[in-house]
Amino acid sequence: MGRLDPDLSADGIYAGADLSAMRKAFDAACLQLGDLAENRRVRHAVALVVTQHYELGLRQRARLVAAAFETGRIVGRDVPKRSLTFFG
Repeated sequence: MGRLDPDLSADGIYAGADLSAMRKAFDAACLQLGDLAENRRVRHAVALVVTQHYELGLRQRARLVAAAFETGRIVGRDVPKRSLTFFG
């Protein structure tokens, strides 16, 4: 099994302080998501929102966390509780 959290280091693209701030936003959003944050797709979506906002220059922590939380909540709502079985 692979790494649970996405690797945001990306070969030196972000400075250490940026990575730290992004990680704090990621962790805060996951904490707010509770059990939903255990799902790999939810965590991936949260990481994407944090990195995309950072790329756009939107770096206020409260906004990062709010956007990441909301996205994680939406993705988590659509995650099946068990494996899907297809018939046909």
